[in-house]
Order: sequence, then C-alpha cells, then structure tokens
Amino acid sequence: MGSLLCSPRFVLLDEATSALDGAAEQLLYGQLLRRDMGLISVRHRPSLRRYHDRLLELDGRGGWRLGPLPTP
Repeated sequence: MGSLLCSPRFVLLDEATSALDGAAEQLLYGQLLRRDMGLISVRHRPSLRRYHDRLLELDGRGGWRLGPLPTP
C-alpha cells in the first residue's frame, strides 16, 4: 500500500483481488475510492462491478469501446 501514499489520479489493477477474500477486496477498493482515484480494473470477479460505472471492451484487433456497465 506504500504507493497509495502518493495518491495518484488513476490506479491500474490487474486481477488485484484474485487472491483476496470478499472482505479484503472491499477494504482495498474502499480505500481507493475514498482517495478519489480513478480505477481501471482487469477483472473476472463479478463482485468488482459495484466499484465501477463503465466498461472498456477490447476487441483483440486494436479496437475498443467504452460504455456503461450492462445491467446484470
């Protein structure tokens, strides 16, 4: 958590909570959101949806689309 002391504007999280339980995940994302950081997460866990409001989709050919999260 030392790098969080600098309070960057954006944080890139690549499967950052894959080895954490739900409580630790909530603690981590809660700390980031309280610091008003922009979060970019690579994720497979559906539980991370609640910490984001947009979805960036990459098509594998250099194209991308940014939009609202689809409703579950």
